[in-house]
Amino acid sequence: MSEAPPAYHEVPYEDHAAQLEQMKAMMEQMRLEKEHMRLEKERLETEAKRKAEEEAVAQLCAEKEVALHAEQEELRELAKKCLRQQDEAFKLVYKPFVLCDDAKSFRASIAQSENMIFYAGGYKGKDDGAWSVGQFNYIITNKNVYQVKYHPTGPVPYVIYTFNAELKKTQILFLNREIATGVMGSNGQLEKASFLMSLSSGACMRSDEYMMLKKFESIIRLIPGSYKNGDWKQLDGFVGMYFNETTMELSEVPPPSL
Repeated sequence: MSEAPPAYHEVPYEDHAAQLEQMKAMMEQMRLEKEHMRLEKERLETEAKRKAEEEAVAQLCAEKEVALHAEQEELRELAKKCLRQQDEAFKLVYKPFVLCDDAKSFRASIAQSENMIFYAGGYKGKDDGAWSVGQFNYIITNKNVYQVKYHPTGPVPYVIYTFNAELKKTQILFLNREIATGVMGSNGQLEKASFLMSLSSGACMRSDEYMMLKKFESIIRLIPGSYKNGDWKQLDGFVGMYFNETTMELSEVPPPSL
């Protein structure tokens, strides 16, 4: 005769509820762990992306820095070349021709902060028969155009035009071609050297000097820029007076920079 089946014992309701809560807790724990892993993965991916972007930016900045340094060095060398060409052009007009020591020193002082590119000077004869630049009347750098005034304490360069941005290579070459030495051979160099040596900064100008200075100004103004000196304004460009509407002052010479 077979054995009787085990007696039925009902599991208390509390045990079922406890097991269900335990299962829910385990599932919630698994969900939280999974969510944590997902967030950690996203964090690592974001961090890796950020580092990659930072490295790319740093690399780009380094490359730009190298390129900028190379460009600045190229422009410095170009400015030196322009001055050498201009000196050589003057030698075609005045033989022999030299820069006097004071002019060399003044040119070097300008070059400490800006690339000096061109100059117009007053020349004079020397006892040994040579010609020399005794003073600078106008100076063009990669940033400004200066008119130089001479005082008992020495030369003072007054800014009469400021370029909106430092001159680019194409602009320097343009000025070199149109104002200084050019590439037209000795005749062109002779004409332009004479032109630059004739630009006067004196209070009294001949009509031909006036016209040459206006031509000089017209060429300069082809490169964007303006006169910048507080409330002072030029009434007639490089050769005119200066007016300060705020203080109602007039000046026949460039006023000191503010």
